Amino acid sequence: MKKVHRFFTLLTHRTWNRIVGRFRNMHQWAVLLQFVLYNAGYVSVMAGLLYLTFVNHAEQLSEASPLPIAFICGESIFSLTFISIFVIGCEEALIRTKFSQNDEKLFDHLFDMQKEMQNILMGLLSILAIIAAVYPSIADRLNRILLFCGIILFACILVTVLYERLFLRVHVIEEILKEIE
Repeated sequence: MKKVHRFFTLLTHRTWNRIVGRFRNMHQWAVLLQFVLYNAGYVSVMAGLLYLTFVNHAEQLSEASPLPIAFICGESIFSLTFISIFVIGCEEALIRTKFSQNDEKLFDHLFDMQKEMQNILMGLLSILAIIAAVYPSIADRLNRILLFCGIILFACILVTVLYERLFLRVHVIEEILKEIE
């Protein structure tokens, strides 16, 4: 019984220290806040562009024909992906040149946090889907919101995977920055 008590005491203590330890590094929090604000602004712009695409194709979306909807979704995802990879490359260069003096892996940590947030957002979309299934009176409107958010989240996941495979793992931005210096 003493070992079980000791285990939970250590687990509680170490969990608390890990949470509080993250608050001590104010420089990292400032960079994280800038990263979040930058990405929130960027995703808002992309959501606005996607919304304009949906408004321009309202007739095809109201028909509920699968081919036009698939074409609109594919076109939107492709354009969001291409632009996003370029933007993330610029963001990585900025973070590596301006904020990574103390921590060379700062962008890598932020990028991992971005992937974790996508998992949380996927969970939130699943909860919205459950709400749409339970309450049929709001299902139509909620399903359109789910389609819109699902396209954005899918594009974000696709961009994250592509960027990690094509750029981050092979250190493309780091090599470009070395060539510039």
